[in-house]
Amino acid sequence: MKKIILMIVIVLLVFTTYNTIVNGFDTSFLKIPSYKQLQANSAKIDQGISELNEIIKNYETQQGNVKTAKTLFEQKKQEYDLIANEATDEQLEAAMREEEFLLDYLWILVGNYAEDNNVKFLMQTNSEDYSVDFDVTGSYVSIINFIYDLANDPELRFSINNIILEGGSNQDTVTKAKFTVYGINAITKAD
Repeated sequence: MKKIILMIVIVLLVFTTYNTIVNGFDTSFLKIPSYKQLQANSAKIDQGISELNEIIKNYETQQGNVKTAKTLFEQKKQEYDLIANEATDEQLEAAMREEEFLLDYLWILVGNYAEDNNVKFLMQTNSEDYSVDFDVTGSYVSIINFIYDLANDPELRFSINNIILEGGSNQDTVTKAKFTVYGINAITKAD
């Protein structure tokens, strides 16, 4: 009789063990995952480790890029400081005033102001002294508004010099104006 009970207990233990391995075991106080669940969890962990390793590699690459950029910045800053310390006041002023614009973009921007103020203009660039000469035709008020708009555009930051007005005695008479803007480098194509 003891042998039969022992055999029944062994069979029940083998069945319970097999059932636990295949289906898992879940009660309110004890949870044993199945073999398939353990494999799935292991695969998730392996995938997470792989993603974490990629993030670490990317972080190290980006950290190297930041160090390189910082080194380059420090080098350029030292070069700039050296040049700034040796530059004359005139050179510093010229360097601070020079703006670079695409010629087509400049034509469009200035042309929009001309159209808004109902004036006609001719613009000639001089790459030797980085200046732009303007010849403007229109009514007195329109020309003044055009010059005002150019001078107050935050993107252009024009410093208008040598304004010469010719012509009519009232606001309806055609008037001509000439003026120059220095510190403008008009280029034909972007680098």
